[in-house]
Amino acid sequence: MIATVHSVNPSPRANVVSQLILGISPGPGQPADLESFFHSIAQELNYLAAGVAGVTAAGYPEPQIVRTFVIQFTTDRPAGDELINAIVENSESPGRFRIFFSVRHKLRKYYPPYEPDDPPPSKRRRFDVMGSTTPRRSSASKAARVCNAEDARMAEKSKAAINSLAQEEGFKGYSIFFCPSPEDKARRPALKCLWGLGPSLVPYDTMHLFLCDVVLRLWKLLAGENAKLGDEQPWVIPQTVRDTIGREIKAGRKTVPLRQPCSLRNNAKYSGSKNAVDWLYFLPCTGEVVLADRIPEEIVKMFMLLFRAGRLVFKPVLITNAEVREAEKLIKRFCLAFYAHVYAGKEERLRVCRPTTVALLDVTDNLRSCGPARSFGKFPAERLLGALSRLIR
Repeated sequence: MIATVHSVNPSPRANVVSQLILGISPGPGQPADLESFFHSIAQELNYLAAGVAGVTAAGYPEPQIVRTFVIQFTTDRPAGDELINAIVENSESPGRFRIFFSVRHKLRKYYPPYEPDDPPPSKRRRFDVMGSTTPRRSSASKAARVCNAEDARMAEKSKAAINSLAQEEGFKGYSIFFCPSPEDKARRPALKCLWGLGPSLVPYDTMHLFLCDVVLRLWKLLAGENAKLGDEQPWVIPQTVRDTIGREIKAGRKTVPLRQPCSLRNNAKYSGSKNAVDWLYFLPCTGEVVLADRIPEEIVKMFMLLFRAGRLVFKPVLITNAEVREAEKLIKRFCLAFYAHVYAGKEERLRVCRPTTVALLDVTDNLRSCGPARSFGKFPAERLLGALSRLIR
């Protein structure tokens, strides 16, 4: 858990000196009660938001009261869901920003835009990929769902009934920063500025969503490294093609600075261990070249829509409103192509319809409310990770 000081210029903001370590989790899923560790952090944030008196500030003759506020919490998707106590995997309605509903397949729930074996245009459409009619969540609607789950707990219903209702509502209960209990509100009144922000409070980290959740999983899916497409896999990238692509990417090491060549590794061998920075080379630079004429044309075009959107989202200079609209159009077209060619309305492929793909549709909304992706991305945090072992000792 890292706090970034935003009241400085972008350049020093990305340096380690502006990254404040608030806590270190011992591993995935640990500790079991993560929110219990948030209380001490919330107490300090409440103290800072209430104001610290007697601070000497440049340009003022007298000591000032200085207040510090939280702008947002930026996390990858699983951590953000944990932060707001949301249930995404296997939930009836998991969307953090937009509302869509599940289809049960065996013991799991998946999220196709239309019913299996009922291709679009369909009267049984689950949600609108283009977003023109898809209802959005608000802070009020989320709070109402949280209260429903908490009311069941206060009524001392059975654990199974409480869990079932939480799955239906999409939230397990109160969350200390997003939707606190009445007691927490009374204990930390200076944090009330957070409670009405709604979806803008916890945007997806675009870097991890694009590069780790979507690009990595799509590569594994089409490379046949899992069985989510069932027995019919007409466009799996053959091993020979993957080996050729890996050699070409690795050969590009000579063209990049010495500190970056480790990112250009053989995808056929190291796709599972690549991180977001590694896939950033594949997204805008190498993917278009190495995939062309090696996989079916419709899949290449699908990849290209994602690559073109990524070039806009991750561009190092200011992104304009027109470019945001263009990125939004490209992302929606990618989702349409994904559901048309990968899911294809087949029940045996329901497992490819995960909440991750739908989360892509919220990227441009995050850009509009939070600014360019680089302003709230976690690249500075990844830079700090290399120093953690030394700091822990």
